[in-house]
Amino acid sequence: MTQTAIQQTYDQAVRHHQAGQLAQAEALYRQILSASPNHSDALHLLGVLAHQLGQDQTAHQLIARAIALNPGVSTYHQNFGIVLAALGRTDDAIAAYERALAIQPDYAKAQMNLAEALYQKNRLKEAISAAQRAVTLDPNSSDAFNILGTALHSCGMLDGAKEAYAKAVELAPNAMAPLNNLANVEKDTGHIDTALALYRRAVMAVNSTPEPHSHLIYSLQLDPNLPPEGLLEEARRFDERHAKPLAGQIVPLAHDRSPDRRPRIGYVSPDFRENVVGWNLLPILENHDKKNFEIFCYSAVKNPDAMTEKLKIHTDGWRDISTLNDARAAEIVRQDKIDVLIDLSVHGGGNRLLIFARKPAPIQITYLGYNGTTGLSAMDHHLSDPHLDNADTEKYYSEKTLYLPDCYWCYRPGGTAPDVADAPSAVNGFITFGTLANFPKISLPAQKLWADILNQVKDSRLLLHAQPGKYLAEFRNRFSGWGISSDRLEFVAKQPWADYMRTYGRIDIALDPFPHGGAITTCDALWMGVPVITISGQLPMGRVGKSILKNVGLPEFVADTPEQYVDTAVQLAGDRGRLQKLRKTLRERMVGSPLMNAPQFTRYLEAAYRRAFDAL
Repeated sequence: MTQTAIQQTYDQAVRHHQAGQLAQAEALYRQILSASPNHSDALHLLGVLAHQLGQDQTAHQLIARAIALNPGVSTYHQNFGIVLAALGRTDDAIAAYERALAIQPDYAKAQMNLAEALYQKNRLKEAISAAQRAVTLDPNSSDAFNILGTALHSCGMLDGAKEAYAKAVELAPNAMAPLNNLANVEKDTGHIDTALALYRRAVMAVNSTPEPHSHLIYSLQLDPNLPPEGLLEEARRFDERHAKPLAGQIVPLAHDRSPDRRPRIGYVSPDFRENVVGWNLLPILENHDKKNFEIFCYSAVKNPDAMTEKLKIHTDGWRDISTLNDARAAEIVRQDKIDVLIDLSVHGGGNRLLIFARKPAPIQITYLGYNGTTGLSAMDHHLSDPHLDNADTEKYYSEKTLYLPDCYWCYRPGGTAPDVADAPSAVNGFITFGTLANFPKISLPAQKLWADILNQVKDSRLLLHAQPGKYLAEFRNRFSGWGISSDRLEFVAKQPWADYMRTYGRIDIALDPFPHGGAITTCDALWMGVPVITISGQLPMGRVGKSILKNVGLPEFVADTPEQYVDTAVQLAGDRGRLQKLRKTLRERMVGSPLMNAPQFTRYLEAAYRRAFDAL
């Protein structure tokens, strides 16, 4: 081919490529390379096309060759970074984006992708700086404002995040990601109705993924007006939309059911790290009966840490699925011949429910992320306990209820906790109520009851966990309207774990929020000697406190009505002697309870797995 013919063929290939006619474009790129093997532009775009087809190893080879031939083209480095990121090589992707920007400093897309990659590596301050530069370079880019919001949100800068997300939505009103992310920040600031409306818009957006639908399902639990059946109805819609269409990928499984064979147990999670899931799973993995069970973990952790390594050493097989799609991850589970596969996320962030939709194991169970339904037809069971569920509530799950005899949790503090301090009222002369549960759990009905308690307990204070932001002024104004002055309210932002635990030393009585109660925060409060007052709700996440308190022998702190909730808190506040006694004995109660008997809990868990498998 002459140079003119090569150029004409290249131009035609690019037109096909831009029109989405990938097969025609690929044929022409290869025709060019047959005549001119060192045509760097054809190599580069053939690599881009390979990436579009999911062939990232091939894409890497082709674009690397193009860069070797012509290293001064910024676009080559930018697209090389995209391929490296897809391969899970985020550090190398960052370097590629930086090379693109060194060649072309005003390259807005490379700047935006650099911000995204820095965010993925948890280099948040650098990500914010890079994203701010990206929106300066392209003030009409919804994607750039979206990544700016994401980085700000991760740093707890809620007002800035909300502003950036709102701009992203303004620029792209029907784009899923900014709608979903704006919903996230509205949820985090307690604007649940607004968040739910935005999640619903994100679910209906063009090319929407399962992520906002899972966020919607989880956040419905925060709505105090949700009817009990509402959660299951939305979860079933998730199944119809995202999971059931994958049923054609389910293949028959032939598992050895010999009674003398060790069943293979597989756990799937993005949270095998310093996280409530990691903390609660570690004592279980440590105590699994390895003579009678083989244990595998399928890790979707993006940034492993020291806890990841602690968990890994207690498994027979560890599979990193963080860069794999759900179809490939499901195939690995099948190859491992897993008998019982356990989801540890439900609809929590980063869940991999579409692995389970492909039914790679004969028995599939959801557990631990929170006690709720996935809605998936392919999920066989959910774990629960007799305090969270009963025969009347089983209708709110798509899964069959598999009961543990005592409790749902196997608690272990996330580190070496400080010593228990004296009740702060002994020094302050006034009672401090509080909760360190996530702010979105503090519903308007809960706030009103808390104001009633504060009004009945003279000079009392309320200490809450909340990131700084304008929404806190709304909260203060609301309490002011109920007769509670601003100086009686205090907010503590996110803290390192040890400081967070020490903050319980400033709380006399913890008030469990509703309708979505605390879980790990309830256990942490008790561990630090702080009694918790809870109300038994309709849905399981409103009965978490009930389960925990009954397991530590304090059923008197479980209220059945709002009036009883207020009365219990007020009466306890008036009994300083009991408060001090509880302060000194709650940790001992915890140690002696089923919540912290890891060997016994793990035997019960294994028995539940065996019951499910034997009933198949």
